[in-house]
Amino acid sequence: MTTEGQARPSASSVKERTRRFANVAEVAELQLRRFVRRELDAARRSEHPLRRKAYVLTRQIGRRTTNTLTGWQLGWMATLWGARWLDDTLFE
Repeated sequence: MTTEGQARPSASSVKERTRRFANVAEVAELQLRRFVRRELDAARRSEHPLRRKAYVLTRQIGRRTTNTLTGWQLGWMATLWGARWLDDTLFE
């Protein structure tokens, strides 16, 4: 019993609450990802030139920063860098 006269929660109820919290966190993460993707798509297709330019500039800064710090290519250059010859006539 706790000091308020209530029983302590059992280990199984604590595990259940922890599992429910993990599910809530997963759902929140999924909703956040959907929101971000929707907003990025809206910015990319926006008729407002300032919003489009801000989107392109932000994307370029992210790609250049990643390339500078890690040496990884993002975007279509990554696809080109991953291409290779499979034999004398087949390029993948």
